[in-house]
Amino acid sequence: MEKERRVVRRVEITTSIHATEDDVKVRKAVLNLIPDELRNKVKIKQLTFQGHYGNPIKRLTLTITGGNADKVFKNIISKMTETDRRIIDTTLDNRLTSSHLYIRLSKQEAYQGNIVLYEGDDIIKIVATLNRNVSKEDLRNILRGKIEGGK
Repeated sequence: MEKERRVVRRVEITTSIHATEDDVKVRKAVLNLIPDELRNKVKIKQLTFQGHYGNPIKRLTLTITGGNADKVFKNIISKMTETDRRIIDTTLDNRLTSSHLYIRLSKQEAYQGNIVLYEGDDIIKIVATLNRNVSKEDLRNILRGKIEGGK
């Protein structure tokens, strides 16, 4: 039996919680990106900073490595609309730096259970670290729905 090829080796999910936001809702938005079977296995790290006007800003970071990172990445891509996957495909040169793929998602939509690209301020940032042997064409195949082991 051939071992499934992993596309990513690490996924980092980051977002901020501003003083006016509900911590529980923002955490739910982040966890909605994770496949159900992994949600109880991940740990969200939180750091608190002071904003420009003295208000607290919390930074949530979730880092997943290994095979689970690949599952999370494929889960995120598979739940996007075809239009959003096409946008990533056509903007791949701008989103790909060395071995990192950058994707920004709507925090509000994620809370509702939808995975939607977003370029505003209220975002969840995804940084996927690719395995060394993954080519741009491999990524394009995934974005076009040819996901091995994905949903």
